[in-house]
Amino acid sequence: MIKFLLFSDFHYGKTQYPITLNDLDKILKRGADENVEFVIQCGDFCVDSVNSPELFKAFLDNKYGLPVYGIYGNHELEIPGNTMEFITPKLCNREVNKPFEDASYWYTDIKNFRFVGLDSNYSYDPVAKKWEHTLPGHTMGKPGNTHLAYVYPEEMKWLKGVLDDAKEKGQKVIILSHHPLSGCFNFGDENCCNAHEIKALLKDYKHTVVMCINGDLHAEFYAGIDGIIYYCITSSKFIDYNRKGKTVYPDSLTFDYMDFDKDGNLTGTYKKPYNSVRHHESYYTEEPLCAIVTIGDDEIVRIKGKHSKWVADIEPEDNDYNVPHENYITDKAFKLNF
Repeated sequence: MIKFLLFSDFHYGKTQYPITLNDLDKILKRGADENVEFVIQCGDFCVDSVNSPELFKAFLDNKYGLPVYGIYGNHELEIPGNTMEFITPKLCNREVNKPFEDASYWYTDIKNFRFVGLDSNYSYDPVAKKWEHTLPGHTMGKPGNTHLAYVYPEEMKWLKGVLDDAKEKGQKVIILSHHPLSGCFNFGDENCCNAHEIKALLKDYKHTVVMCINGDLHAEFYAGIDGIIYYCITSSKFIDYNRKGKTVYPDSLTFDYMDFDKDGNLTGTYKKPYNSVRHHESYYTEEPLCAIVTIGDDEIVRIKGKHSKWVADIEPEDNDYNVPHENYITDKAFKLNF
């Protein structure tokens, strides 16, 4: 049996979102209370890592002593000054296997499982004729680039080698990506634009790859495709934009803002209006959402979800993408294709 805590799209940013270290502590405490073996976050953890030392103290050096593993989302480099050189070493607090020292993708073996953390944030520069990672100050490839949100060819070659090795060793593989590989919600060619290529590759690893997990969509989705379970976990608290561009909450509504100095030390807590943060045209849950994932010896994966109220009981309006945004993660169980 293996048991871990899963969450995604925490979107920490002191001036960006009404999300605090108290929210992270609730997530990690749940993991500790449930006796999980480790924690996985599926990207968009922080929009301003350089100016958020307190977040990484609380996560990587968490007081519960939990191993934590993370991958890149499309918002990690959103704010200028946040570089891959700074962020990549802060994805995990345990050693992982990489194809080269500064690689942003990795795998780790835990019991008889191999967890593979992909980075789907590459695009192609047709002028320089090269693949490049999302640059500081961007959330996708720079203007003019093609093949946005890709697992690029070198990484694909590495992935095949990692899967070959796992198959030879009789390991079961769980693939982590920020962008969805499943094609859920009819998002065209999926948000990860070479997802068809990845799914075609995975057909050759029946009974080796048993599950793919992603975030990104701020919604919950699951499906079985070619014997593999594809599971999309919703965001932690930041659910959806108000598509009509209106301020969501009244000016009088506040949250407990936590302020820190440049070294990540708490300097004070005070009430701050929801409408004072940049993303005040968004809906939030009161409690952070996360899931406990257990894979038993019976080859069944069980997901123990979480419910929350909407802040001020204000529910999201219908959106343009036909994506169901909910204030909960549901309990569910799937038979894996061992």
